[in-house]
Amino acid sequence: MSALLTIEQLNKENTNNFIHAINVLFETAPPLANRLLAARPYRSYSQLIDYAETICRSSELEHEDKLQIINAHPRIGASQTELSALSLKEQG
Repeated sequence: MSALLTIEQLNKENTNNFIHAINVLFETAPPLANRLLAARPYRSYSQLIDYAETICRSSELEHEDKLQIINAHPRIGASQTELSALSLKEQG
């Protein structure tokens, strides 16, 4: 899965493919990915992203889950060998 799926396709994906796609968008953070999976279907990527933000800002996540989500994001200035291709492109 190298191209971004349409939201309709993403909504229909099996669990593994959905989680893989979400991990590409938001790095690998199971507490976030699992909640996004459970909340399907989405009308748009904007709705999915807004809901991800809502989850991260809410009190529904345990402290450890929030840390796992934060720590999934690559550190700014991290060695290029530690970055995914998308993160490398983003951080250049």
